[in-house]
Amino acid sequence: MKCVLILLFLMLSGPVMADSYYCDSFIRARTLDKTWTECPRHHWPTYTRALYVGDFRDGNFNGQGTLRWENGTVYIGRWRDGKMHGQGTLTFANGDKHVGSWQHGQLQWGTTKYLVAQKSTIYKFRIALSDLERNYYDALNLTIAQHPSESLDRMVAKLLAFSINAQAGLVFTKGLSAVEEPDIWIRTLDEQTSLWIDVGEPSPDRIKKASRQASEVKVYSFNSKSDVWWEQGRSKFSMLKVSIFRFDSQSVKAFTALVERTMDVSITITGDSAFIATDSGECEIAWEPLQVV
Repeated sequence: MKCVLILLFLMLSGPVMADSYYCDSFIRARTLDKTWTECPRHHWPTYTRALYVGDFRDGNFNGQGTLRWENGTVYIGRWRDGKMHGQGTLTFANGDKHVGSWQHGQLQWGTTKYLVAQKSTIYKFRIALSDLERNYYDALNLTIAQHPSESLDRMVAKLLAFSINAQAGLVFTKGLSAVEEPDIWIRTLDEQTSLWIDVGEPSPDRIKKASRQASEVKVYSFNSKSDVWWEQGRSKFSMLKVSIFRFDSQSVKAFTALVERTMDVSITITGDSAFIATDSGECEIAWEPLQVV
């Protein structure tokens, strides 16, 4: 009865508003006239209002509920501690859908259905790579397909993670189009995964599964709020065989500002930083080892 009274109070008192939405980590309910900040993983636009109707316990979204954004995007399904968790369907305003099982705000198992075909944006990089730490030198010709829901910052972070780990057999996967695969990996001739690289802020459960499938697992976080993600998950990550690194988010944005559809890039890696030189300018990107195994 107590739960019902709380729900009635919320519904009668008006929409539940929110001041931040971080799709890979958490949702917080706040007061009126706040905005939704951009989701860095999916590059969704900034929203100004959202309405939640459903189970609300312990000061957060818990149980079954519906969250409707002002632009028409709707999530219907299960929640845990303010995150999409359990069976649910996320339907975008244009009709696209993510359907399946969610864990801590991420779609772990399921399907993505596009109502209208969306094309990836193709970027081509000719990279002169000098890794002074590994004494590795190479000329890379990389073609990267930026997923329609992927931010340019995320694509740049993938390029950096690839360069840092460049070696024979390393390839990009389908990325966000295949939720069961990492962003970058090495597959052996007998179809085993020797290296799994995720870019972003994956859940501990996802990395636990990855560590069972791959000989080596690495994560490269790049978001400005990755410190929150790390604090929330560090105790669980510490029990897993995974190396985790955090790019400086402002440095990533500096590189993003230089990106063109086709470009020549010189990358020189020394210690925990990379010096980037392009025809449009230069920048330096540093990363912090959060956990190394």
